[in-house]
Amino acid sequence: MSPGVWSNAVKLHVALLAPNAAPAFLITALAVGPLLEGAGVSRLVALLLGAVALTLLAAFALPEVQAGARALPAARGRAPATLLLRSVPFRWFLLATAAAQGSHATLHASASLHWQARGIAESQIAILWGIGVA
Repeated sequence: MSPGVWSNAVKLHVALLAPNAAPAFLITALAVGPLLEGAGVSRLVALLLGAVALTLLAAFALPEVQAGARALPAARGRAPATLLLRSVPFRWFLLATAAAQGSHATLHASASLHWQARGIAESQIAILWGIGVA
């Protein structure tokens, strides 16, 4: 697949997914919130593991991309994940994205705790986050 075709395919997928992502997040947040309310951490862990399992199933369902003449010689015969994990810039990228996610989690948790201390119900906080993301 040439770079131009790849770029157009990504644009097409983003154009199809973007309008659906925010409503899907809002629906999920509103549906999962009542499941977790008062249930404790064990149910949250089960839901997260279920989400990871669904993600893995979806990844295996993706079509296989054939490496053409443009493929790097080092990539032939090796798993692409192995090449990525050996890449120092990619490891820095993973570290940077983990730090960004961690700071986001801290901000969201602090805001939620602040709102709870102000008397806002957990279900209302979920709706606020859902609307904020959507």
